[in-house]
Amino acid sequence: LTASPEERGRRRFRESPQGTGSLEGTLAEVERRDRRDMERPASPLKPAPDAILIDTTLLSAEEVVKELESHIHKKAQGPP
Repeated sequence: LTASPEERGRRRFRESPQGTGSLEGTLAEVERRDRRDMERPASPLKPAPDAILIDTTLLSAEEVVKELESHIHKKAQGPP
């Protein structure tokens, strides 16, 4: 699962205790963490070659579940 850095920052900010930090600070923190995780020399964060990426930026939780179920169903049926 993935989402835009802006959306992940907004989600994290909404989940933080009220009055702690700012939206801008949270967005910057998410971007720093992403850069650090993707550029680290040992085990950089990147999708597996056979990964199925689902962008959740504009999806509700229910829509994400439906998308996951769809991929699971396709995978369970196997190749034609």
